[in-house]
Amino acid sequence: MQILYEEKLSSIWITIIFLFISLIFLFLILYQVFIGPLGNNPAPNWVLTIIFLVFLFLSFNFIRLVIQITPQFIIVGYGIFKHKIALENIEDINRDKSLFIKYGGWGIRFGRSEGKRYMAYTIPEASNVALLIKKGRFRKFIFSTKNPDELINIINQIAEKRF
Repeated sequence: MQILYEEKLSSIWITIIFLFISLIFLFLILYQVFIGPLGNNPAPNWVLTIIFLVFLFLSFNFIRLVIQITPQFIIVGYGIFKHKIALENIEDINRDKSLFIKYGGWGIRFGRSEGKRYMAYTIPEASNVALLIKKGRFRKFIFSTKNPDELINIINQIAEKRF
């Protein structure tokens, strides 16, 4: 696969939040194993262990947002969670100046805005780009990038060559 553009963004805040929650559950597990049950009706250790492992997985999976542009697709993903859009399916592309609160925070978000269903892959400390999609489940795809103008230019150049 020929990659025309690749960008890797990291967010220390997302990682810190998930690691902090992981450590809380690790503490709860260790407390119950070595000191005693938490409260009158404690959660079983296996439940706490599963929750700990889920948040530990999320900590490592959401360390990096990767953006790749090939001659046919734009691929945006956090670890194993990736979204792939055919460039021919992009109707419009522009900078999105909305605050992260509009999309419900950072990470992978789904919602409805201006009558269109959207999917967002965002991180703090970066600008957002919005793609208007011709057809599909989501009509708008928003993602974070440190180089919005460069990314928009690359996609526009590819679109001009194809049509």
